[in-house]
Amino acid sequence: MIHINLLPIQEVATTPVLRKELIIAGIILCLAFSAIARLHVVQARQIGTARAQVMDLESEIRQIRKKTEEVQELIRKQDLLVQRLQAITSLTSPQRRAASVRILDDLSQSTPDLLWLTHFTEAKGTAQIQGEAVDNQTIAAFARNLSLSPYFERVEIRETVQEQRGRLREEAGQVKKFLIEALIPAYGQEEMGETEV
Repeated sequence: MIHINLLPIQEVATTPVLRKELIIAGIILCLAFSAIARLHVVQARQIGTARAQVMDLESEIRQIRKKTEEVQELIRKQDLLVQRLQAITSLTSPQRRAASVRILDDLSQSTPDLLWLTHFTEAKGTAQIQGEAVDNQTIAAFARNLSLSPYFERVEIRETVQEQRGRLREEAGQVKKFLIEALIPAYGQEEMGETEV
């Protein structure tokens, strides 16, 4: 039997070279895929480790925040206790206890005849004094006496109003209602509140 090669000569010669190139290309592709797979596995492990570290850090941050909140709460309670102790100390000091008595005593001594006090209010170092008098000169004398007191500063007459008193004509008399404001210096400042005189 006779074999006849009908293929061109060049094609017969390139077939083994083409096979070698395809095999080499396949090996290179396999090596590239295996390198990529290894790189992927390594990166996946690193990502897993990094995520675990992030979760640990977030857990630590939560614990630190909780401890910080507890510390802030303790600081707030400490500040509150310090304020309470300061208030107790100031209220129990001999100067503080005697201040309101001295203020009211000075108020009483500064009151002239024919002037009646009806209301005394003190808040945040400002006193408001209301009352009645027979005339404006008596009110002015009272304000002058208060300004000479060491327990009252910046005494000002805020208003005076004339009012009719008595139900019958025979009893009717004119009185002046007044409102005086004054500052009480720091050594006399305490919340005395409202007093009906």
